[in-house]
Amino acid sequence: MPPAGMPDMPKVDRKIIVPKEVSSKWKAVKLTIDDKAAKSSKEYTINVGGQQALPNTKLTVKVVAFLPDFRMGEQDITSASDKPNNPAAQIAVLEGGKEIWKGWLYSMHPGIHPFQHEKINITLNGGVSK
Repeated sequence: MPPAGMPDMPKVDRKIIVPKEVSSKWKAVKLTIDDKAAKSSKEYTINVGGQQALPNTKLTVKVVAFLPDFRMGEQDITSASDKPNNPAAQIAVLEGGKEIWKGWLYSMHPGIHPFQHEKINITLNGGVSK
């Protein structure tokens, strides 16, 4: 449900375009995983296209794409430059091998569309250059 007064926006499938200068410069992302029950945090470095099983859960985090200067247009999502001006990572969360969430995490705006789960929080810290 959108907030009161906000129109219900139709979902648009936008093409993700990773410019060559971005894919040649950035190889991985740093994610912080907060274990709510244990009240602990751990930072993981996960390659773009790679995945990480999360200890004490049935969850796996997969990094689909990283855009250091995230820009969303009407038809696509891309990076305006290879500089970390607005870092964002598209991640998928799998539970028992089944995708339960897929979305974008923003290091400068962690409250926008966060992954919500009873056991963990996931925060994007930024990208890792080659």
